[in-house]
Amino acid sequence: MNTTVREELTEHIRSQIAQTDFRLKGNVVDKQGTPYPQRNAFVLFQKFIRDYCNTDSEPRWIIIPGLRGVGKTTLLAQLFLRTLPNEGVHKFYLSVDEVVRRFNVGLWDVMEVYETLIGKKLERLDNKLFLFLDEVHYDPKWDAALKSFYDRTKNIFIVCTGSSAILLRKQLSADSARRAYFAELYPMSFSEYGKLKMNRYPEKGLGEAIKKALFEAQNADEAQNQLKALEPQVNQYWLGIDKFEIDHYLKFGTLPFSLTIKEDAVTFNQMEQMLQKIVFGDIGQMVNFDKETLNKIYALVYILADSQEISLDGISEALGGGISKDTVVRMLTALIHAGLLERVAPHGAPGGQVKKPYKFLFSTPAFRFLLLSDRESVLHYENFKGKMLEDMVGLYLRRLFKSHGENSLTYDSAKGGADFILRRGKQTIVIEVGFGEKGFQQAEFTLERTKGTYGLIIDRSEKIHKKDKILKVPLSFFLLI
Repeated sequence: MNTTVREELTEHIRSQIAQTDFRLKGNVVDKQGTPYPQRNAFVLFQKFIRDYCNTDSEPRWIIIPGLRGVGKTTLLAQLFLRTLPNEGVHKFYLSVDEVVRRFNVGLWDVMEVYETLIGKKLERLDNKLFLFLDEVHYDPKWDAALKSFYDRTKNIFIVCTGSSAILLRKQLSADSARRAYFAELYPMSFSEYGKLKMNRYPEKGLGEAIKKALFEAQNADEAQNQLKALEPQVNQYWLGIDKFEIDHYLKFGTLPFSLTIKEDAVTFNQMEQMLQKIVFGDIGQMVNFDKETLNKIYALVYILADSQEISLDGISEALGGGISKDTVVRMLTALIHAGLLERVAPHGAPGGQVKKPYKFLFSTPAFRFLLLSDRESVLHYENFKGKMLEDMVGLYLRRLFKSHGENSLTYDSAKGGADFILRRGKQTIVIEVGFGEKGFQQAEFTLERTKGTYGLIIDRSEKIHKKDKILKVPLSFFLLI
């Protein structure tokens, strides 16, 4: 770092320290001064900070990845402004992408300047230092830098965000993984949406009880009995809630910023800007694609919105041809790493999976709504609501059962097969997102093929209904998990 850059960076950091409270208030309140709602994660992370202040307890390094728009920057600003340490304790907030882009420096350089400004090396800190770092992935050496800061003193607490859980996990060393608390911030569940928008809280423990009934029962009869016992509590939650709130949740409500916007057109505009930042910003920074390829990725997103299962050859042809399979794979991988898409493998042995297309779901149904509404009138929402429901169910299943250990999530690629196959240890649960008898037929077909334990159909019916080994579950139950 040359002298000129150091001087400019020093002035920038000095300004940050002096004006952070004022600047961040714009991230936590709307134009009328009303505070933005707090995600559920805020309570947990604030507890970590409070426990550290009181007892020096771990964890003292929190990594928060997540898709753009799920509220990471707002959460970080809320934590910064609500952290009220004792006199003499330092707080420092930094937008890492800003200093990387503006000064072409990394976190090592930032800390060197910061130590000069506070007049102490980290090792000699007498009081606690709280670091709040947004978009750390813009510094390719973020992991090594933060691990070093963490190890140099017990008087440091780090909270950092990044735009991709997969990318951050890949960059995170085994040593860092043992030190850090890794907590992905997902798009909002309906329970969180109801709490923040309508001040409606489900009875304590209800979501966990529904989860156990659906995914830990020995058979469909046991699942039905457990859900029936929970029916009064579920009905009590929905009492007085307009069922059109479910549609609004699917269209926009997984993204917390939408709660403070009254006009749908404004929400659409914000989402379109987010999509452009993901493709031309995040992906452009992660992978060395030229402008033409980035434009193709943007077109690919629209193609995938209309077709969940498509071969590599089909994608190449839809994009106008001339794109190799390797490039298509790199494009899809970039969209997954950026958090926009989730890939569901076809069910079967690994060798057999390669011959079948993967299914691509959007990490939130809001983006599919944005993309398909561009082509059709919003009045035709019914035409693609089924795909959005599948995105939503996929979001819940990923949040509940991350693919590791004995958990796996696949789909039945055979014609007429079910939407999801969840393996948990010795259990195989077939899940179909659909309506009427067609849902039963698909679940039955896949149960037979996989020798599954039982099947679930998630739809907008009003009543729980069982047919043989298959249980139809109203969306009103599933949404409260």
